[in-house]
Amino acid sequence: MEKMARLIGYNTRVVAFYYDKVEYAEEISILKNVGLLLSNRYNLRIGLVTGDKLVTKMKKAHPDMFNEAGMSSLVLKRYDGTMIKMNVNEEAPARYLWWLTVHSTKPVDELTPAAF
Repeated sequence: MEKMARLIGYNTRVVAFYYDKVEYAEEISILKNVGLLLSNRYNLRIGLVTGDKLVTKMKKAHPDMFNEAGMSSLVLKRYDGTMIKMNVNEEAPARYLWWLTVHSTKPVDELTPAAF
């Protein structure tokens, strides 16, 4: 499967950064369940970072992946290079499945005569 995914070139990566794994225990559990639901998508990988020191280091090294306030974020980098982030403090965990599904693929181009 991994070989097939590389050949197709449609690899989407998601990394969830949770600064405090005790405070975000429910969100982490929901994200793990969402990962299980989406596990049939061989071109989608979801990672989880919960170490406060590592999250702090990543925010300093890659501030574009985090919001100005807060240390927790969900970052998706789609196969076309588009990077989208979610502020986990503003989104309900119940929307994780929808958010990952919608943002992990591009919308289909309009079927004009040129595209057809």
